[in-house]
Amino acid sequence: MRNSVSFWFMVMAILIVAACEAQEPHEVARQQRELSQFQRPGSPRAVATTAREKKDQSPNLPTSMKNATYLAKPVRLAADGEPIDIGKLSSAAHAAPWIADVDGDGNRDLLVGDLSGDFWFFKNTNDDNDPQYTSRGKLPVGGADASTPVYSGIASSPQFVDYDNDGILDFISGSYYPGDVYLFRGLGDGKYAEVKTILDEDGKPLVQQVGSWPAAVDWDADGDLDILFGSFSGGLYLKSNLGTREEPKYSREIAGINVEGTRKHEADYANPVFADWDDDGTWDLVIGTSNGSVGWYRNIGSVSQPEFGPRNLLVKSAAENLMPEQNLKPYEDPAPGVRAQICVTDYNGDGLQDLIVGSYSDINWNRPLSKEKQAEFEELKQQQVEIVKLIVGDQVLVVRRGYYPRFPRKKEAEHRELHGKLAKLELRKKDLFVESLQASYVWLYLRKSGAEGGTLLRGDAK
Repeated sequence: MRNSVSFWFMVMAILIVAACEAQEPHEVARQQRELSQFQRPGSPRAVATTAREKKDQSPNLPTSMKNATYLAKPVRLAADGEPIDIGKLSSAAHAAPWIADVDGDGNRDLLVGDLSGDFWFFKNTNDDNDPQYTSRGKLPVGGADASTPVYSGIASSPQFVDYDNDGILDFISGSYYPGDVYLFRGLGDGKYAEVKTILDEDGKPLVQQVGSWPAAVDWDADGDLDILFGSFSGGLYLKSNLGTREEPKYSREIAGINVEGTRKHEADYANPVFADWDDDGTWDLVIGTSNGSVGWYRNIGSVSQPEFGPRNLLVKSAAENLMPEQNLKPYEDPAPGVRAQICVTDYNGDGLQDLIVGSYSDINWNRPLSKEKQAEFEELKQQQVEIVKLIVGDQVLVVRRGYYPRFPRKKEAEHRELHGKLAKLELRKKDLFVESLQASYVWLYLRKSGAEGGTLLRGDAK
C-alpha cells in the first residue's frame, strides 16, 4: 500500500510541474561582500561555501590538467551503523539534507526534511572532518516538532543561514502548497523559535504558487539578504530585500532570473543552492531537479551583477520514465533516485566542495525471471505508464483552470477506476519481486583531485 501512496505523490508532482510550465508564478545566505568570508554551511555567518584552497575549475577545463577534479562514486550517509533512509523513519519519504551545526555544540550535524514537512536531526558525534551520525528523531522547535505544510511533491527543504545577523544560525524552508517560505529563528544553544511565515512589504507571503525551494544570498552585494527561490516550473525567481541585514523587508515585485536568455532552465523543478563551485571568487548556482540530476551554473558575471553560463552536468538523471522505480537484481545495491534535493559543502575538510544529495526511489529487487516473465513484467510497467499519462493529463487541466487542489466531481469516478487499475497492476508486479522498499537515502559525492575516476568536472554543458 505504501508503494501505491508514494506512486500517487509522484503523479501529483509531475502534473504540477507541467501545469506550472503553462502558468508562470505570479510573474513570479547572505553572501558576504568579501568572498574571503565564505564559510561552510552551518557557521554563523555562512550562506554559501567555498574551497579553502585555490584550484582552477573553470568550464572546459582540459582533462589533462593536474588540477582537474571529479566526483567519486556516491555512498550513502549512515547513522547508528545503518544507511540513513527517511522512508523507514517517516510515513512520507523523500530527503532534503543540509549540513549545519544544528544543536550549537560546534560540530556540524545533518538535518533532513521529508515529504510530510518534518525535519529529522542526525547529531554528529565525531569531528567535522570525519562525521559520525546518530539519529535524534524529529527536530523540536518552540515546544513542538518543526514542520512545514507539505504533503506531496516536495520535501521540506532546510537551509541554514544567520537570517537576522545576530550571530546565531537560523534556518528557512520552502513548502508544497501554497508554497510559502518559512523561518525557524535560532535562539542559541540549539534551540529554535516557533515557525514564522516570511512576508513581503505588503504583509503577503513571498511565494503565491505551488512549491518553493528558497535560498538566501546577497544577490546585489548591498550588504543584506535577498531570497531566491526555485519553482516547480524549473525557473528561478528573486525577492529583493528593501530593508536591512538585521530587519529584512522583501519587495512585492518578483523578478525572474535568466540563464542564457531564458527564465526556464530546468526540465522541471529547481532546488537551488549557492556555492563557489569552481573557486574563482564568485558564487555560482548548483541546482537539483525532479529527475534526480544536478547541474552547476557558473557565475560568469560578478558578485554584485551575477550572470550565469550554461548548465554543467554534475549528476545524471535517475528517471527512465514516469515511474520512480529501480528494478534490481536480488539485493543489488541501489543507486541515487529522483527528486534531488541538495547541499554543497566541504564535507571532509580537504578544501574541495562536495555534494550531498537526498533522493527518492521505489526499489524493487526482482526474482530471477524467465523470458516470458520478463516480458510480462515489461508489459505491466508500460500499462502503468499509460495510466499515469491519463491521470496527469486531467490533473494538469484542473490546475490550469485554477481549481487546484480540488478535483471536478465528474472526473472522480473515472479516476477511482484508473487508480484501481494501478493498484491491481502493482499487486501483479509484486509477485515478481523478492522485496520492495520505498527508500529515501542521503548520498555523499566526495570531490577528488586528479583527472581519473568518477565524474570528471569539465564544464560539459548538458
